[in-house]
Amino acid sequence: MVVGSVYLARLNIAQEWYAAAGRAGLVLFLVSTIAAVGLALSSLLLPRRPDVFSNGRLVDRMFTTSAWSRLTFVWATPLMLLATVKGDLDLVDLPRPSHDLRPEYQSAQWEARKIKDTFFKSLLRIYGMGLVKQWVMAALNSAVSYLPWWITLRLLQSLESRSPGQSAGSRIWLFLVWLCLAKIANSVGLPLAIA
Repeated sequence: MVVGSVYLARLNIAQEWYAAAGRAGLVLFLVSTIAAVGLALSSLLLPRRPDVFSNGRLVDRMFTTSAWSRLTFVWATPLMLLATVKGDLDLVDLPRPSHDLRPEYQSAQWEARKIKDTFFKSLLRIYGMGLVKQWVMAALNSAVSYLPWWITLRLLQSLESRSPGQSAGSRIWLFLVWLCLAKIANSVGLPLAIA
């Protein structure tokens, strides 16, 4: 996407570049853009690790599958199908939790802290940074959600400020590219991906 944006900006800013590069430049632009999109899509489809077992039982596959499967919750499909067929789930049907979510690990982490404060102060000391992180992510998510509206406003102001008959300049095309990237970031949840 970055390569495609750079080439798009180059085509709009310096149209003489296209005239100089001709058909070969356009073909290279298309090939590199298709390669970049293919690379991005294939990296989303690569699994992170093989299946992991704990005490002979399968560990939850959320961190095993590809990024695409994790974002679309496809990793939970076999469990949902089993629940649909059986009508209910038993404890043996559920996969084992990941190592950092198991009670033994959580108890060991709590005991290792050896905190002598009250329970509320202990919780605040342990989980306070996570709470602050969630607040920051919520603020960033709100900003990313507002960004497409602001870019649309700037795009409309640029369109209104040009003279009649004047061609759409590179600034308008760059606003469109930024609008596309902001919409993608808004739908994917960019701050959540950063966290």
